[in-house]
Amino acid sequence: MLDNYLNQTVTWTTGTTNEYGELSNPVTEDIKVRAKGKRTLVRNTQGEQVVSETQIICTENVNPGDIINYGGRDWPVITVGDMVDLEGQTIGRKVYL
Repeated sequence: MLDNYLNQTVTWTTGTTNEYGELSNPVTEDIKVRAKGKRTLVRNTQGEQVVSETQIICTENVNPGDIINYGGRDWPVITVGDMVDLEGQTIGRKVYL
């Protein structure tokens, strides 16, 4: 059902994060998303409050530290939250950039 609303395409780059926070062995893939420019105060993986400029909804297993190319710009993924249906099944992910 969520797939019907994912009408935008972004480029997702994932890989192993090294000790410097850089992606090594990157893998790039185009994925379908729903994006909206919305400023939101979120916590990053270090527990610090930061401002997210953009939020996307997708079904892929995007993780903090991955890179999303949206609007011609590479955005680092700050944090990710699961979207759960009424039966307790994960149906998507909210990704904050």
